[in-house]
Amino acid sequence: MNNRIGDLLKTILSGPEQDYAESQIRRVFGGDDPDYEGETLDEWCSDGVGCMLCITPRSGSTYLSQLLESTGRIGIAQEFMNLWNYEKNISDILGALTQIAPRDEPVFEDGLTSLSSYVRNAVRISQSGEGVFAMKGDLYQFMPLFTRGWVHAGMQKIRFVYVTREDVLMQAISLFRAIRSGEWSSDHVRLQEVSFDRDGILDQFDYLLQMMRRWEMLFSLLGIHPLRVTYEQISKDPRGAVRRIASHIGLRGAVEIGEAQLKRQRDEQSELWAAMLHAETASLLRNSVAQ
Repeated sequence: MNNRIGDLLKTILSGPEQDYAESQIRRVFGGDDPDYEGETLDEWCSDGVGCMLCITPRSGSTYLSQLLESTGRIGIAQEFMNLWNYEKNISDILGALTQIAPRDEPVFEDGLTSLSSYVRNAVRISQSGEGVFAMKGDLYQFMPLFTRGWVHAGMQKIRFVYVTREDVLMQAISLFRAIRSGEWSSDHVRLQEVSFDRDGILDQFDYLLQMMRRWEMLFSLLGIHPLRVTYEQISKDPRGAVRRIASHIGLRGAVEIGEAQLKRQRDEQSELWAAMLHAETASLLRNSVAQ
């Protein structure tokens, strides 16, 4: 008898992203620590709570992370599991955590040679004074946490927030431009100008839709019911978005946000490209009946 759930999970786990993630983990770390196979982020956040920002690229998640950190009550929502330059990212993240760690607390355990020891340290050091840690990542960055059982449904201390964008085509245009230009945020330098490329944009459109579908499959099959926040909601009412997340985590009292360094990158060029694709789609639909 075929295992239908297994077949569905294969669609989530298959692909070059998953293979790359595991190859990077094997390369950077010696392997997984068997002593912690039965533990989860529940144990690793000790007496605190955790917020898992499950994101899709170009959904305003970096801006949201800065807002959350600016409250002083929510941990540093870094992409601890960013895999695309894993060794450098881990070095940069741990170096940043070293600078903010309390002087009387050891930052790293001796022999940081496993993914589990890295995650445990990142969780512990990035917690706020109230014991709240936050971590953000897309589906492929977080998947190693799910496949090792460190994150799953029914966790008592972990809250899930799903960050998407209502206008997926504009999101795809933003992702396409970021990849081609190297300008991932307003504080990055643009490496080159980007020209309109229909196929390139639609490749990212398809990539985003696949990721969203896989997120929804994973949430539903595990029985996870995340708080849903969109780019549009964050842009329109950043204070309201942060307060919704704070309430979801269980924080009490007033939660105020400070200034975020990042600025909105959407501009007239993105609007023009979207209008071109809208017009082409409408034309193809009108002609489809005649064909």
